[in-house]
Amino acid sequence: MEELNRFRKFLKEGTWGYGSKDDMIKALQILDKINDMGGVKGSLALDKYGSMLYKVFGDDTFHDAIDNAKDNAIDDDRFRNSLGDAMARGREMMKFHDRVDEGVRELEVGDRVYFNPGKIAVGRDGVTEPGEYYTVTGKRRMFASDLHAYTIEDEDGKTVGEYDETQLVKA
Repeated sequence: MEELNRFRKFLKEGTWGYGSKDDMIKALQILDKINDMGGVKGSLALDKYGSMLYKVFGDDTFHDAIDNAKDNAIDDDRFRNSLGDAMARGREMMKFHDRVDEGVRELEVGDRVYFNPGKIAVGRDGVTEPGEYYTVTGKRRMFASDLHAYTIEDEDGKTVGEYDETQLVKA
């Protein structure tokens, strides 16, 4: 039952993917230009770039702000405020992208790790709490993927589960 509750919490809003840093920079530049268009024209441009934004910023908070901007297209100020929220989230993701690139891809059995808060719900409503660390106890290449899957244990030696390298950060 505990595992089911953890899974339900995980399914709440979150982040499912990141584009490259270059793609993020380009997307933020496009959003800046869209912001200058105002609500009605900007909303049409957001529709045009929607697929690209989805791939580059795979994040519910980001896309909720984009949807709010489109919903407020008639009011330029509200459109710009919502688009500004999306851009701020995009910049946060870009900063986190650097940390993930540095620490995640070199995990080995025995490493101490914590959950990537951009991928796993961390905090009050999340699967884990900030400051909780785990130990990598197994590593395997995922089928038809360049990613590895890592088995982790908590500090009591209990197996927590298996996660890919984008979901874990080396402590």
